[in-house]
Amino acid sequence: RVNGNGGNGKGDGVAGPHRHSLERSDEIKKNSVQRWVAQRDRETKKAQKLPLTRASGAALATAKKHSKDGDLKLYAAPFSQRVWIALEAKGLAYQYCETDPYRRPAPTPLLEANPRGLVPALRQGEWACAESAVVLEYLEDLDSRVPLYPSDARLKANCRLWIDHINARIVPSFFALLQAQDLAQQGTWTERLQNHITSLVLAADERVR
Repeated sequence: RVNGNGGNGKGDGVAGPHRHSLERSDEIKKNSVQRWVAQRDRETKKAQKLPLTRASGAALATAKKHSKDGDLKLYAAPFSQRVWIALEAKGLAYQYCETDPYRRPAPTPLLEANPRGLVPALRQGEWACAESAVVLEYLEDLDSRVPLYPSDARLKANCRLWIDHINARIVPSFFALLQAQDLAQQGTWTERLQNHITSLVLAADERVR
């Protein structure tokens, strides 16, 4: 209770008269707790920043280069790398439609291309598809002048094996790291992600064969 301790002016710990009623004391305590909880929530939200949703640097320059309206539209965010790289590698004409994947409800054009509201999604005329692996297969069939896969059947199978490694291990670890708020969890997912990437790099390095 707020009891006016030291109310005799001597500061000797002798309780003086109550400054507030018991009800008022309880109200003061309640307000203090509420302020503390509100401050904690603000700090938590500030720490839980979402991943970058807008292109920057060289990626921004590439996005601006493909900002004009086109028949082949890519709905993507800065981390939609595989499909974006494939389009650039193949030299295909496309329109880059930057999309905030965290916006809810999702933008109508994105929902028309992918009812799940996820990126990347591709639209060509009235037809659309989503999921990176599926879109990449479509781009390979659409234009084979710059192939994404080697022509040798065994090498192609090996490529698909490592694509599965990326889909099943690297991508989930990457997003788990982005979402981890606890420092210990961040350390755990960082180590896992590094290990999965190292496996891929070693497999691609001709010097270790």
